[in-house]
Amino acid sequence: MVLSKTVVRNGLVGKLFSRQPCQRLSQLSVLPLTKPSKKSLPSCVAHHNLTGSLASLHLATVHRFSVEINEVTYEQVSEETLESLSEVLEELIDSDAAPPDSDVLYSTGVLTLHLGAAGTYVINKQSPNKQLWLSSPRSGPKRFDFHNTAWLYKHTGDTLHGLLSQELSQIFGASVDLSNCAYSGLASDVSD
Repeated sequence: MVLSKTVVRNGLVGKLFSRQPCQRLSQLSVLPLTKPSKKSLPSCVAHHNLTGSLASLHLATVHRFSVEINEVTYEQVSEETLESLSEVLEELIDSDAAPPDSDVLYSTGVLTLHLGAAGTYVINKQSPNKQLWLSSPRSGPKRFDFHNTAWLYKHTGDTLHGLLSQELSQIFGASVDLSNCAYSGLASDVSD
């Protein structure tokens, strides 16, 4: 008998499957459950693998992750995102915690954050794919799709703003919070 339960992680919806009826699904679910809008969620499947008594979950996208947005919406959202990030990063590099030789440049859909010896971040629009691409000296290249109110990396469910906040906090040696930027995924973001 196969048991299943719907689970949500980082805005991704999936199903938890167990082929062992003795395992209670509530014990296996390590993900928070929410009630997101059904029409705005990607179709994902969580595969459940048991190793001994430990359970591990792996989300696998079964079809294109991003909800299709039209070209006009993509251009508006991506521009607002990059402009908002640019403004906050300008303030950040003016702080005492900024590495020497730090600089921010935003021009024609490309945001470049040079952090001296710590490396250079590049975030750019990819209009044909309706994505934002990130080149990070810490985590490498990533492609973010717009979903609901945030830019998400489909392989991990990380948001662009969350990943940047985490990496920049390590570089600056202080907490960097980019959640107030446009389209960071906060509930107050509006994207209709």
